Amino acid sequence: MNIVSQIAADLKAQLEIFNELLMLSARDAEALRHDSVEGLQDKASQKEKLLPRLDEAMKTLKRNSEIWQTLPVGERQRHPEIQALLKKGQDAVMKILMLDRQNEQGLLKKGLVPSNMLPSANRQRPAYVASLYSRNQ
Repeated sequence: MNIVSQIAADLKAQLEIFNELLMLSARDAEALRHDSVEGLQDKASQKEKLLPRLDEAMKTLKRNSEIWQTLPVGERQRHPEIQALLKKGQDAVMKILMLDRQNEQGLLKKGLVPSNMLPSANRQRPAYVASLYSRNQ
């Protein structure tokens, strides 16, 4: 199996994981919108089981992206489907992150997050991170 077909196979497998997580996040969002929070704990455990797979998929996506960029331009132009798969994977990850952030906000509004799990107040201050970097350089 050559490198291009290996990258394509990896990217397709990663997309399945990303789509599974995206589907779970979308179900959570729907449940929060309709105030049916009974099954959220089960879904959270399903997501937790997927996290190691997601972590590995993210590493593989990054590695494949780096390998893809090192290939000659002519080789990359002959396989536009790889670039499309890379973009789909990156887009799916961004959608997952956005949905999870919205779901977290919904849980916070409904008071369904234990106090020890509340996000830091500094997370709501975008300039906080920049000030930390400037102080530590």
